[in-house]
Amino acid sequence: MEPSRSPSPSKVIEGYLSRIHVLRLNKDVDNSIPNAEIINNLYNELNNYVMKLDKKVGGVLKQHEMECLKNYKDKMYAIQKEIRQLRDKANEEENSKRKENKIKELEEHRNKLKERAEELDRLCKEQKRSLDKWKMRAEEMLDDKKFYEEQLEEAKKQQETLKKQLRDFGDGRQEETEMIFENSPQTLNKVSTFVTSNSPNPNYFSQVSHRLKETIGHMYSQLEAERKNLRSLKNAKTNYLLEKGELEDLFLLCVEDIKREIFARKMKASRSVTKGKKVTEKDRQVEFSEFKEIDKRKVMENFLNSEKVRRFLYEKMFGKIAEEPITLEKNMTKSPHKILVKSRSSSKPSTSNGLLSQIFSRAQLSPESKGDNRSSSVPPDSIKKSA
Repeated sequence: MEPSRSPSPSKVIEGYLSRIHVLRLNKDVDNSIPNAEIINNLYNELNNYVMKLDKKVGGVLKQHEMECLKNYKDKMYAIQKEIRQLRDKANEEENSKRKENKIKELEEHRNKLKERAEELDRLCKEQKRSLDKWKMRAEEMLDDKKFYEEQLEEAKKQQETLKKQLRDFGDGRQEETEMIFENSPQTLNKVSTFVTSNSPNPNYFSQVSHRLKETIGHMYSQLEAERKNLRSLKNAKTNYLLEKGELEDLFLLCVEDIKREIFARKMKASRSVTKGKKVTEKDRQVEFSEFKEIDKRKVMENFLNSEKVRRFLYEKMFGKIAEEPITLEKNMTKSPHKILVKSRSSSKPSTSNGLLSQIFSRAQLSPESKGDNRSSSVPPDSIKKSA
């Protein structure tokens, strides 16, 4: 069976209008029929309604057409607006992706520059340390040069005085012999016999000069040894000033611990504001201006309460640590003669005062004090000779 097809609206309207035309052609009812006038009036009214119906249908169709066009326009405007929004959204996403890629590239470039800057900073510090070492060595060489020049001038003066003394000594001996020869032949004979018997060795002056040269060479060797000792002490002083100590590393660790606490405190305070935001390296860095008084006090407390600092202060103040610092006798009732024995070497000083660590570190670890202790081991004779 073929499916039933509904007639088109235009055909329905044409058939309806043809019927209306047929109705118009009909004649009125005959007057002989009862109530013919009423029927004719009703028929005329129906014809009038039918004649007005096409206008009403046209108006309704036109109104529907206008509404349909309006709905179509509204729909098209909505679709165009949605298309425009989708385009804007796609452009925004593309721009955001482009911005993110650009930000990533800039961050990578920044990290590379930061690493390069850190490397250059490290190289700069190394070069500065080497420059300080070379400056110290240059100063030492200048001191050595001045000292050797002074010693050379003193040696020249001493040599001239010795030569003058030798000449004066030779002239005096010659004048005495001439005066003796001029007095009398008897005295001449006596003096000649005395001189021949007691005449000095002819190599006397050469032996004296040789001994003097040996003495000068010995003094030069002693002087060189003292200069080497002084140079080694200055190098030790320079290395000590440039190297980090155990306590410095421990202090830096205490500072890093407090920095982590400050960072955690910052993140806890700004968690509600920066929710879902990634933490960058810049946020992790804590400046010294962010340290409060309580944070600084915590740094010093952690540093001074550490076992290494206490042990260091204790060793500097009281010497070596005893194995059994405190021996407490428990049974006081049974043995009232036994009391608390507390050796002086085991009493740990209070670490709350930071002045003690500075005093003892300066007194014990300063390179000048080490140099003084070493120089005290040199015998006083060599010091006088070098002076």
